[in-house]
Amino acid sequence: MLGAGVVLRGLKEMGVDRMFIVSGIDYPAFIEEKVRNKEDAPDFIVVPHEITATSAAMGYSMAEKLGVVAVHTTPGTANAVGIIANAFYARRPLLVIAGGSPYTEEGHPASRSFRISVGTRDSGPRRSCKTDSEVGLRGEEN
Repeated sequence: MLGAGVVLRGLKEMGVDRMFIVSGIDYPAFIEEKVRNKEDAPDFIVVPHEITATSAAMGYSMAEKLGVVAVHTTPGTANAVGIIANAFYARRPLLVIAGGSPYTEEGHPASRSFRISVGTRDSGPRRSCKTDSEVGLRGEEN
């Protein structure tokens, strides 16, 4: 099982039955894993914009569920930041999965061969988050 499968299965085991997702170039692994193992993943609710998706996830958390939203890289996270702050100050649980731009343009299977939107880990809604983390390749410092 690949990393996307581990994440989706973990969410399902935690009782997450829906994940609001702004589908794009950040989440093909999630989509492929969902196609392979429909039962081991939450249902995807595809939403066209981060504000709407994050609002839906926050609304879902108001029904005593864990709201989960998957947004694009830095611009998508910036779109969602107002709702992330609302959830934080309303004390509503919200798990935000934000795609990350590859660090390399060549030399690795995960390298991207076209324009990379540049962002840093320090940009974004850190003040409104209890924690943040980044997943990288083994042996690499993040």
